[in-house]
Amino acid sequence: MGAKYYLSFLYEKCIKILRGNSIQSYRHDVEAIFCDVFGCSWSELQIALMNNRGARITDEKSEQILACIDRRVQHQPLQYILQKAEFMGHTFRVDGGVFIPRPETETLVRLACSYIAERIKGVHNAAYASTDMHRDTNAPVVVYDLCAGSGAIGISVQKEFGNKVQVTLVEKSGIALEFANLNCLNLFSDSEIRPKCSKDDALTFNNFPERPDLILSNPPYVPPRNLPPELSFEPKSALYGGGKRGLHFIANLVPHAFSLLQLGGAFIIEHDEKQGDGVQEIFESAGFTGVVGYKDLNDRSRFVFGVKWHTDLPNSSIPPAPTFSH
Repeated sequence: MGAKYYLSFLYEKCIKILRGNSIQSYRHDVEAIFCDVFGCSWSELQIALMNNRGARITDEKSEQILACIDRRVQHQPLQYILQKAEFMGHTFRVDGGVFIPRPETETLVRLACSYIAERIKGVHNAAYASTDMHRDTNAPVVVYDLCAGSGAIGISVQKEFGNKVQVTLVEKSGIALEFANLNCLNLFSDSEIRPKCSKDDALTFNNFPERPDLILSNPPYVPPRNLPPELSFEPKSALYGGGKRGLHFIANLVPHAFSLLQLGGAFIIEHDEKQGDGVQEIFESAGFTGVVGYKDLNDRSRFVFGVKWHTDLPNSSIPPAPTFSH
C-alpha cells in the first residue's frame, strides 16, 4: 500500500488548510481528526509528532484524514465529522439531524444532580408530607428529559444515580430518537437501568405511568440572528425558538411542564443568555414558585429553576432550589 505523506508533513498541511479557511479551532480540529483516524490519544499523537515525525502515513489513512479536513473546510461541525460528542465524561454518538450537546449544558445536568441528591437524602420529603400524595420516598426519582435529542442530559443523570432515578427521554424526531436509543445501548450494560425512550412532542406529551418529580429541558430557544455557519448543519427545529425573542417554544413548553409535574416537582430549563428575565416571567405566569435563575461557566444567565406548588400549602415546605457552585 502506498504512503506518500510523512506524519509531520500531513499534520502541517492540514493545519495550513484549516487556518487558511478561517477555522478558528484549526489545531484542535486537526488533532481530533488525527486521533480519531489513528485511534490514539492526544498525548500519543503529541509524542509521535515529536519523536516520529518521519513516519509514513498509508494512503488509506491520508485519504480519510483529508476527507475529514475537506468537510471541516465546508464548516461541517467536527462532531458530525467524527460522529461523536463528549459530554459529562461520556461519548455520545451524533450525526446530521441530531442536535450536538454543548459543554455549557453540563451546568444544567449538575443543577439536576444537586436537586436529585438532596431529594434522595430526604431534604425534600417535607414537601411531600405537606400534600396528600403519600409518595414512597424510597422509590426512584422520576425524571423527564423533554426535547432530549441525543439523550445527553437524561442519560448523564441516569449514569450518575443508577437505580435511584428513572429517566424518560422524550423526543419527536425519529432520527434523534434513534441516536438516543443507540447511546442508551452504548453507555449502559445489560445489568444497568437504562433511560426509557418515548417518541413524542414535548409540547403535547402526556403518556406517562406516573407524574415526574423533575423535568429537564434544553429546548429550541435561539432568537433570530446571524449564527456561525456550523449551525446551518444542525436541525433547525432544535435551534430556533420562534418569535422575535426566540421564546415562543418556551412559552408553550413551561405551562405544559407545570401540568405534567407532581405537586412539589421541579422544572429546570436552558435558555439564551438574553432571555433570563423573560423565561422567569413565563415560569411565574405558569404558576411556578421559588423561581431562580442560574449562570453558566462563562457567567452568563442560561438556566431557570421553578417548583410546582400550591398556594394553600406553606411556603416553608417548598423544595429548595439546587445549591450549585462552579
